[in-house]
Amino acid sequence: KNFTNYVNHLKSIQYALTEVNQILILEELALSSRFMEPQSYEIAFNNVGFSYTNDKDERVFKNLSFTVPENHFTAIVGESGSGKSTIAKLISRYWDVTTGEITIGNVNIKNIEPKQLNELVGYVGQDNFLLNLTFKENIK
Repeated sequence: KNFTNYVNHLKSIQYALTEVNQILILEELALSSRFMEPQSYEIAFNNVGFSYTNDKDERVFKNLSFTVPENHFTAIVGESGSGKSTIAKLISRYWDVTTGEITIGNVNIKNIEPKQLNELVGYVGQDNFLLNLTFKENIK
């Protein structure tokens, strides 16, 4: 039993270090000179292309378009590795899209003040690491 606990603890530490490393290597996102207020909560992907690298041949998405209407529940389903988590991270502007745009209420998320975007969109990954805080404090 102690060995199992030890292995689980090591896995938790490994995951935490991976997450911290991903945050440390993130490039600073460009800020808009003019912030706008979304007029609704409709989310739209308009011809979005995304790549983790600068190689356009290795795109995760190419010309991805869909709309999530305001006040509707929408499920994003697919096989492991198909990009579901990447879509969620792009909406929260964890990364910027390579091409196209993501809008909330017809406003490009690049033109929404980061603090306001963080109030509008939250992301909790499938492999989450929670601190010894309240749920609300963990998702800030």
